[in-house]
Amino acid sequence: MRMIRMLGSVTVLLLCLSSAVCFGQTVPPNAIPLITQVSPPSLPLGSNPSNPNNFTLTILGANFTPNAVVNLSFTPTYILHPSVTTVNPSGSSITAQFTNANISPATFAVTVSNPTGTPPATSNAYYLPYTPAEPGVVLNQNSTSFLAGSPKGMLAADFFGNGYPGLAVVSQNSNTVSILSSNFSGPFTLSSSNPTGSQPWGIVAADFLGAGLPDLAITNSVDNTVSILLANGGGTYRLGSTISLPGVFPTQLVAADFNGDGKMDLAVLNTCGMGTTGCFPQAAPQGPVRFVSSH
Repeated sequence: MRMIRMLGSVTVLLLCLSSAVCFGQTVPPNAIPLITQVSPPSLPLGSNPSNPNNFTLTILGANFTPNAVVNLSFTPTYILHPSVTTVNPSGSSITAQFTNANISPATFAVTVSNPTGTPPATSNAYYLPYTPAEPGVVLNQNSTSFLAGSPKGMLAADFFGNGYPGLAVVSQNSNTVSILSSNFSGPFTLSSSNPTGSQPWGIVAADFLGAGLPDLAITNSVDNTVSILLANGGGTYRLGSTISLPGVFPTQLVAADFNGDGKMDLAVLNTCGMGTTGCFPQAAPQGPVRFVSSH
């Protein structure tokens, strides 16, 4: 019986440690929302695709304020909002119920805005396709233009401000990041290219300047640096700064408002720690995660 009671106490403690509610934590009023997952992975079909649709989206992430605004958009001017939005107490989950939504076959972007944050206080975009069933399916392959230099990392975002998701691809041997455009009617085409550090690995898009454009942060695995590329608009970029890291062989990174000050920060994973000898980059990540705060 004594052993059972001890295990019960430990279980309760772990449950409290994993819940922000136990400590009464609240999301800072000016925090920038972050989306990590949206389910279902595609917009569900109604009984008749030609009629308005009713569906519910579950959005996971962080920094969702109680008055968060969910946006479901096809173009910058075609934006749908849910009829009911429910945010959990820890600000990590949103349930958005859409009623009588008029949607057509397309790829929609889901974003979450904080109306009381310092503008712009809008999350990253999470893309969901809507493809009604057809009696027949035609399969084809749309390949991009040739990218030299061993492509390594890739992400999708609206780099051109036209409502169409483009691609940003980092290539290691050429030490470049390439921006590719799309218009939903053909393959991706190369638009611009910028130099990075030595052997770029990971890439993330975030609005670092608050200009409403997706800037880029890229880890350079051999230089032990992060390159910040600032958006000029129209899919072109300029070098903003190069951040030196204390760790060795940085690979993956994420952008979010980690300290709740309304500015985007970076968390960088170093495959090897400081002073590590005999570290093989191909092995599983062993080093620490470094946080870089914006000022």
